[in-house]
Amino acid sequence: LLPNAFPKVSNWPETPGKKQLLFAGRFTKLKNLQRLIEAVSKLENRDYQLFLIGAGPEEKKLRQAVKNLKLENRVIFKKPVFGRELEQLIKESSWLILPSISDISPNIVLKAIALNTPVLMTKHSGFYDYLSDHLFFLKYPFNTEELIAKLDYLLELDPAHYASVKHALTKIDQGYGFEQMLERFLLLLSLWKFY
Repeated sequence: LLPNAFPKVSNWPETPGKKQLLFAGRFTKLKNLQRLIEAVSKLENRDYQLFLIGAGPEEKKLRQAVKNLKLENRVIFKKPVFGRELEQLIKESSWLILPSISDISPNIVLKAIALNTPVLMTKHSGFYDYLSDHLFFLKYPFNTEELIAKLDYLLELDPAHYASVKHALTKIDQGYGFEQMLERFLLLLSLWKFY
């Protein structure tokens, strides 16, 4: 097993999360963004904006869905960003949302944890067993009603509960970095030569 490493991130000051949800990644069917846009249109709490950061083959359909649902003021598209700019967007967001149908080991989730930004993501990932006490998970990513219910719940957390969710992220062992990943990779290569 060679899991992704926790990234080194900038030392950002702790600031209150803006009323924004963030997705960052490729706009593909696997990422389930059409369902996320539909869920946002049905949320009880309309104070939050959804930022979709990225590009990909589904972009035209997603933009059309936003237009059809009259969500232009609540769903904001941004071109892909990287490095400190991406870190800043993650850090200032209230939640990272990754409603993918499946996702093996998304680096964006590790980056959000390192930046102390809470996460809602699919259960169908390599993180469920490892992080089920620290993150929020969708059991059925094809179920729009579950996504709506989870988002409604998360967006209505009182400040004390939200602070406890953020505090839980600090309890995750982030000691597994790139050096440790490289050591495992080299060990794997050394074992492979015996086959």
